Amino acid sequence: MSKKNCQFKSRLGIYLVKADLPQHVLDAIYWNKIPKTAGMFGGIMFLLMSLYWYPFLTVVTNFCLALLAVAFLYRIGMTIVNAVQKTSPEHPFQKLLEKDIKVSDERVDSFSKCLAREINCTVKCSQDLFLVKDVFKSMKFGVLLWLLSYVASWISPLTMLTLCVLLAFTVPKLYEEKYVQIDEAIKSVTVAIGAVLETAKQKLPPSALKYLGVNEEKKTN
Repeated sequence: MSKKNCQFKSRLGIYLVKADLPQHVLDAIYWNKIPKTAGMFGGIMFLLMSLYWYPFLTVVTNFCLALLAVAFLYRIGMTIVNAVQKTSPEHPFQKLLEKDIKVSDERVDSFSKCLAREINCTVKCSQDLFLVKDVFKSMKFGVLLWLLSYVASWISPLTMLTLCVLLAFTVPKLYEEKYVQIDEAIKSVTVAIGAVLETAKQKLPPSALKYLGVNEEKKTN
């Protein structure tokens, strides 16, 4: 934990480390290994762009066919090379075939516990928001839903997924480099929103605040 924390100074980076995000994911979204990340990012974007023009099943089958064709040609090529050089006809993918590629029971159990924890947290938050435990949080959630519905009316799910990928590969790195300026801007916006909400609370009568479940802060001289 401490070894990972030393490379991050922004709140987002520290939060992702505390959330036990795998190191290879952190390396990808923070571009710690540029060639590997560039290949991953390019491959994902190429797949998403392909889905814009062709059906999902067509993209998947063509990709698998291309992968199979490359492996098949490489196998034949290496067999010919070994025959010409009169070397042992070893399978070119023998090392990969001998690898025991499987998901361990411990990893599955850890993933299941993490997934259950996240699901329970989401259910609890949804319960508080939809049952209006805090009226102002529910109002903000409603505004967010309205914005999402407005965005979804003119942006397809595939476009939203593409934007999410772009944000995942750009926002963490950008925020890590400019976190001081971004934090100051977020703080200013938060203060402004808080002032508006506080003004709204003061204009409501105590009976309305009590009915809405808002705890009125005691004024101290």
